[in-house]
Formats: sequence, C-alpha cells, structure tokens
Amino acid sequence: MRMRKLKKRIKIRIEGVALATLIFVFAVVAGMLDYPDHVADEEGYCAMVRLHQNSGGNAGWPAYRGECKSEKWVSND
Repeated sequence: MRMRKLKKRIKIRIEGVALATLIFVFAVVAGMLDYPDHVADEEGYCAMVRLHQNSGGNAGWPAYRGECKSEKWVSND
C-alpha cells in the first residue's frame, strides 16, 4: 500500500516536470521564431533613419527610437 502511494507520487512529479519542460521548450521556440521579424524591423528602421540623415530630412524618418544599433547601418562620417 505504501509503495503504491510512493509510485503514484513519483509518477505525478515526473508528469509535472515533463509538462514544465514542454512549456519551456515551446516558449524558446516561439522566441526564436520572432527573432527574424525583429531583425528585419531594425534593419528597415535603420535604413529609413539613414535615408533621413542623407537627404537632409527630406525623406525617410527621424531617429524617433534613438540612433541605430545595427552595425550594418552605422554612419562612418
């Protein structure tokens, strides 16, 4: 009787750990799927800020989110 309760407790704990691991893996995968969109948004923003700087403010966007952090778009001036 006592052994049966112990086995049941162990089974419940293993299922709980498995569920927590599954949720963690799902969150990591969801975060990884979002990364390319973030990179594309940052590159687009930097391209428009650079255009604004190069055109003297006639085109593009001012740096409303701050200066570009992407090395690809940093000005060498």
